[in-house]
Amino acid sequence: MRGTVERLVPAEGFGFARGDDGNEYFLHATAMNATDFSELAEGAYIDFSVSDNATGDREDELPRAVNVRLAPGQLPALDNEPLPRDKTGPR
Repeated sequence: MRGTVERLVPAEGFGFARGDDGNEYFLHATAMNATDFSELAEGAYIDFSVSDNATGDREDELPRAVNVRLAPGQLPALDNEPLPRDKTGPR
């Protein structure tokens, strides 16, 4: 699935993404695949899978994004610093 990083909490190693399906997904630094968590920035396009578990660890948690990687054409961020929109590449 394709989505956009909406919020990051770098000090805690997690964030949230909005999928193209309109749903919000929790993402964790341990869910990265060929991308380092520090290479993500708010507004970056990512590709990910949704965890087999339809919800998070508890019923009130969001579904989890797993196998998270930058979408093709995306430039990696440096220490989670947002990139200028003209540098984030095609969707």
